[in-house]
Amino acid sequence: MDAKHYKVLFEGKILPGNDEDSVKERLKTLFHADDSRISRLFSGKSYAIRKNISKKEAQKYEKAIMQAGGQCRIVAMDNSWELEPIEEEQTKAGTSGKSLLTRINSRFRKGSSEPFRLIGRMGRCQFNSLCWLIMVIEAVTFLLPMYLPTIQQISTVTMGLHALALIVSVYAMTARLHDLNRSGLQWLFVIIPIVNLMFMSWLAFAKGTNGGNAYGEPPAKPGLFAKLLGLYIPAGIVLVAAAGIYLYQDELLNLIQQVPARLSKEIPGEVGGYLPFLSL
Repeated sequence: MDAKHYKVLFEGKILPGNDEDSVKERLKTLFHADDSRISRLFSGKSYAIRKNISKKEAQKYEKAIMQAGGQCRIVAMDNSWELEPIEEEQTKAGTSGKSLLTRINSRFRKGSSEPFRLIGRMGRCQFNSLCWLIMVIEAVTFLLPMYLPTIQQISTVTMGLHALALIVSVYAMTARLHDLNRSGLQWLFVIIPIVNLMFMSWLAFAKGTNGGNAYGEPPAKPGLFAKLLGLYIPAGIVLVAAAGIYLYQDELLNLIQQVPARLSKEIPGEVGGYLPFLSL
């Protein structure tokens, strides 16, 4: 069930092709209101018809008002964002539907507190799935040059794949931040060493905001493929790794203890081989 975070605002506007007096009479019947209340509705000020209701309830009011020939808005209780209006052709208001210009204008009508945004929200599973896709792109970028004949082809393909990976990465991080009700520009944290590891872990595991937020409605539920890549496979890897560490902890501890000794023996020899002047 939707969280009760919405209010229905009426500002005295009516749909094209309707007479104001007729709309007043229909709204008077709809709300069982007297003349003084109807006058307040058409005073030109924003009037909250209902508050603290769910999205479904708010859209029922919106549809009923549009059937009566009026126009209303569904806004979050904190005024941080606004729902898209329902299509007028779904009502009996006698209109053929909204034009593209009207729908765009409705986005700008929300004001500076909710600017026009093209990137919506993304859940954890979808984000983790895109992370796997980015890893595949980078793996292809690493392996493909071995099969290309010329340096020009290698550089062109490599740059193109890196650019693709970067675009997908920025999109995924921005959409995930929007799901957390954060500015998409915060993806710049990924360029800070050490901080980027904590930042990416936060994006991968943090729960998005309940209900709508300043960046739109909650993301769609992940499909089977997104769950497979974003949830089941990572969880399986973690479980297998944990089981391996538990079962072979003595061997791992032995190996870790031998690392310093091996490094002290092998690294100087390798350095001397690549840089002979150091052994002089």
